[in-house]
Amino acid sequence: MPRRHWMLLLRLACGGALLWWALRRAEFASLPSLQNTTIHFGWLLLAMLFGGLAVLGWAMRWRAFVQMNGMALSFRESIRLTMFADFFNFYFLGPLGADGIRAVFLNRQFPNQKLRIAQSILLDHGVGLMAGTILYILFTRPQTAWLTSNNSMVPGIALVATDIILGIMGLLTLSAFTAICFPSIWNHINSKPFLRRITFPLRPFLHLQPHRNAIYRAQIVSILSILSGYAAYWCSSHAVAQPIPPLQMLAIMPMVDAIAAIPITISGLGVRENLFVELLGHTLPMGAQGAVTVSLLGFAVTGIWGLVGGIWLGLHRIRSGTQSASTSVTQQT
Repeated sequence: MPRRHWMLLLRLACGGALLWWALRRAEFASLPSLQNTTIHFGWLLLAMLFGGLAVLGWAMRWRAFVQMNGMALSFRESIRLTMFADFFNFYFLGPLGADGIRAVFLNRQFPNQKLRIAQSILLDHGVGLMAGTILYILFTRPQTAWLTSNNSMVPGIALVATDIILGIMGLLTLSAFTAICFPSIWNHINSKPFLRRITFPLRPFLHLQPHRNAIYRAQIVSILSILSGYAAYWCSSHAVAQPIPPLQMLAIMPMVDAIAAIPITISGLGVRENLFVELLGHTLPMGAQGAVTVSLLGFAVTGIWGLVGGIWLGLHRIRSGTQSASTSVTQQT
């Protein structure tokens, strides 16, 4: 069996084990509280709307970098490809993930721009990382006392892990963007022979120097997009009558997202639920059950747009196949 299959099985096993552990801690077998829970559909629809806005922001952010790299991508096409990517991100277990599907479809439109396509995806990730780091600094770290108030070791460990992940990667990303966007800094670094090697991997990105303001705008869009994703979880908590104060939601989500992004499970499933139990289980009316319910519902309302993207992709393939067949018949006649 290929190595990637073993890794996939390992991630599935880890996700299943962690999800089972979260459900066990929440005592879902008895479901005494959930049976009496009423779903508030107004809040649920609002959660789905915010999930859609998060996907829309992702599409706008990526489109900005595609255009900076000299490729004309329409707004509709960017949304279409982003929703395809969202489907692969949430539901597809094969080797072709969200980045792969974007690269494949964009390469069909711009076959001679493989490097620029890869750069647009890498820059999209970089700005997303910076947005998460900014929100972590603004909302998570100032509430450290509350996060560690339940006398559990897990929040403290999670904070240290997030400090390391976002601290190292965020600092490297910020340094790279700063060097690229400011010619004076770039020239100063390259005037030092011992520093010149550090900037060598960044040279293919120098064409972004005139687009500094566009990068700033993409960063703002990225922050708003991530906040929309947080709002989807916040609305989900109200939908199941487990309201989480906005500042508490803003405190936990940057840390939860950073740790759930570590590729030990599929889409962070299992990791996210256990973190919700640790961070919120002692504050909600239904306790650990409420924390797991909010986490799973928030994941579902954001993932629904990936399902829509999958249906759109299926219709696209059917239409493309029909058009190819019609063209073949026409050529034969």
